[in-house]
Amino acid sequence: KRESSKFNIFWTPAFAGVTWFVTFYGTIRIRSNEKPIAGTYRSVEYLRRFFLGLVVIFAIIALAAIFYINQYEQTPRLEKRAASLSKGKIQPSRKAPSRSEPNKDAERITPTEGSQKPIPPSTLDGIKIAIIIDDVGYDLRPVHDLIELDAPISVAILPHCAHSVEAAEKLHRAGREILLHLPMEPLSYPQKDPGKGGLFVSMSDSEIRRRFEENIRAVPHASGINNHMGSRFMKDEAKLRVVLTEARKKGLFFIDSRTTHDSQARLIALKMGLPFKSRDVFIDNRRSYRDTMRQLTHVPRGTKESNGLLMIGHPYPETLAALRDAIPLLKDRGAQIVPASVLLKTVTEGHRPDFHNTDPVQIPGEDHLSSRK
Repeated sequence: KRESSKFNIFWTPAFAGVTWFVTFYGTIRIRSNEKPIAGTYRSVEYLRRFFLGLVVIFAIIALAAIFYINQYEQTPRLEKRAASLSKGKIQPSRKAPSRSEPNKDAERITPTEGSQKPIPPSTLDGIKIAIIIDDVGYDLRPVHDLIELDAPISVAILPHCAHSVEAAEKLHRAGREILLHLPMEPLSYPQKDPGKGGLFVSMSDSEIRRRFEENIRAVPHASGINNHMGSRFMKDEAKLRVVLTEARKKGLFFIDSRTTHDSQARLIALKMGLPFKSRDVFIDNRRSYRDTMRQLTHVPRGTKESNGLLMIGHPYPETLAALRDAIPLLKDRGAQIVPASVLLKTVTEGHRPDFHNTDPVQIPGEDHLSSRK
């Protein structure tokens, strides 16, 4: 209808003008071929004025008609749109937030269409995937987000933080598996401090046991442990043995976050029969929704044969958004999301070589270091 209205507006006056020109020009040509007689030019002048007046009147009538039609066509369209909005058929357009206004959807990052390659269902059928979220305890907002996820995500809580105990209680009531995220000395200490409750290679065995006990009490309901930082401590077999021995006495399992290639945890766990598992993939080496989504949906070769994949991430908004979108996708394609304890290995079951990140990137903070050798 709009196109036909534009046609009327532009072409009706043009058609009228062409009609007048042809008529007037033809009349002049006819008169010019006749012999001049008295009153000839006066008659032509009268004829020209007549046609000019006729064209002006026709143009006014045409424009008035077009305006009238457009006005009465617009009203039904507006009424029809209003009725559709009231029925919910059409969504009203949303004004883009200005720079001075907060974007309420900023934390909810949505995927770019076509950015993720689909995974064939056969590659995920029956595969068990465990996901641990580290560094919880500073803030309760990610705790609520983790509880809302439709999957048994395991959560590693740092001891002695402002919300460590409250976070553990909330997660326990929600049925989530809780780990003590045990601070250990990194190679970069003192530039990088593991935080309160940290274990250091300079400590005596008795001091390590005492601090370990304090850390366990600081995170109630913990059924396992994984290391926070620890690139120096995890290399020291004697000191690490003290920690794993205490963990075994308390019936706890141990997850090696693999912040160093020289970790002794696997060897010690094998010897003492401690339930143990190494991290396979860090899902958020890059703090990016797209990269985290790619890591969550990428299944390394051999996963199906090993019957398990252990991923570790952090409570970033980007990571939580990727988890919300990836979990239904993984489930629909046959994967089983399980607590980390389901993937544990002991000396009687044997161990398998650990996977490596597909595209690891080292960024500040030693609990992000890749496992690629």
